[in-house]
Amino acid sequence: MLHLLAVPLLLLLAIVATRGPSAARATATERLTHALASRGAPWVLGAITTAFYWWLSGEWTPYARVHDEASYLLQAQTFARFRWANPSPPIPAFFEQYHVFVEPAFFSKYPPGHGLLMVPGIWLGLPALVPMLLHGVAGALLFMLARRLGNPWVALLTWALWLGVGANVQFRPTYFSEASSSALWLAGWWALLEWRATRLRRWLVALAICTGWMAITRPLTAAAYAVPVAVVALHDIVR
Repeated sequence: MLHLLAVPLLLLLAIVATRGPSAARATATERLTHALASRGAPWVLGAITTAFYWWLSGEWTPYARVHDEASYLLQAQTFARFRWANPSPPIPAFFEQYHVFVEPAFFSKYPPGHGLLMVPGIWLGLPALVPMLLHGVAGALLFMLARRLGNPWVALLTWALWLGVGANVQFRPTYFSEASSSALWLAGWWALLEWRATRLRRWLVALAICTGWMAITRPLTAAAYAVPVAVVALHDIVR
């Protein structure tokens, strides 16, 4: 139901744009369009995205409410101590949980990509910091991509609908690795578009890094992402 947040937002913009004489309406619309087309717009919407999902989590340091979250949090805490694994507990059976190995050592079963990115937040005492910032990055990139392929108003509507869609509301105020994979996915798309437009090698390298880091975060997601991207990239390279 939270996807309906897009409706009052767009109504507010429409009211602002339609008040007053026709000349004033045109000026207001032009100003709004200019603001949405500016370099600062993605930063603002990214900050709103981060604040929104952090608010939905209910606290600065949310509890790991699901087994997956607890595993990712353990992994990040382990990496923050410059370890790949912890010693096995004295009585391993008492520490068994989903998605965690207790023998021959105590560590998460998940690939390390998401946990490595969460480490700075662990050091600062804010384990949710990096996931929430990654949501902001994803929101900003989504807006930028939609604006590039459509126009500023299409981009705003896309971002507003995405912000409150049910799956995002359910999974993003958490420690789940979708925070990393979605940001990498969108960043890779942006890099691909930039490479196709400029043919600068650094954008192809950025695309490879995004795909590779996704592979050590959510391997099956990376495979689904890499196949169509490779088709486009290799086709252009051969040409």
